[in-house]
Amino acid sequence: MNATITDAASASTKDLCAAMASAFSDYAVPINLTVPAFHFMMKQRGQGPDASRIAIINGQIAAIWLVSVRGEASYLISSGTVPQHRRRGLATDLAHSALEGLQRRGTMTFQTEVLVENTTAARLYRKLGMRTRRDLSCYTITEPQPVKDNTPPIREVLWSDIADKVHALRDWGRPDRTAINPSPPSQIRSAALPPIATAPSPAMPCLYPATAACCKSASTPTHGDRGSAPP
Repeated sequence: MNATITDAASASTKDLCAAMASAFSDYAVPINLTVPAFHFMMKQRGQGPDASRIAIINGQIAAIWLVSVRGEASYLISSGTVPQHRRRGLATDLAHSALEGLQRRGTMTFQTEVLVENTTAARLYRKLGMRTRRDLSCYTITEPQPVKDNTPPIREVLWSDIADKVHALRDWGRPDRTAINPSPPSQIRSAALPPIATAPSPAMPCLYPATAACCKSASTPTHGDRGSAPP
């Protein structure tokens, strides 16, 4: 049964969401997002419909290769094949089609992440010429507990209300610290972010409410090892 490889521009958010849920149904970390949550995830990560690829069999999405493009850099947000259509080379076909399209538009870099246990995907990425650049550690976070009784209270504010305080709390670019986020404060301030939850100075963990993703966490140097930034 032949598959049609095309970009994802014609696919609805609902169909893409359903295809990803099916593809990840037996994954080490199952993903089953609601349609609004899927839409937010794709918007947050900058998914480009014309750069992404899907495989269609009998009018249904059989495999996905969802890609983000920012300038000359590209990123594979999510890829997978629904169980009944695996071992047909769909992932390879999607990869070649997507990468050829990225080359035509002048993209210079392509990156993604893969779990160590996902040997099938890792093998495909190596066949495509990708190399391991770094290893990431993953953790399961239990319910957070206050580190000390004097932990500052947490209140919700808008990013615009605290943007001018970020520079004083920044820890990137300091010679005595590892640079985790190399973006200068001006770029962070210019980002259009939704309301975030934050603790007042001397610590500032910032969260996206819809996904609970932490976009920044920092403490002043004098409070860095005192549990001021709640988990």
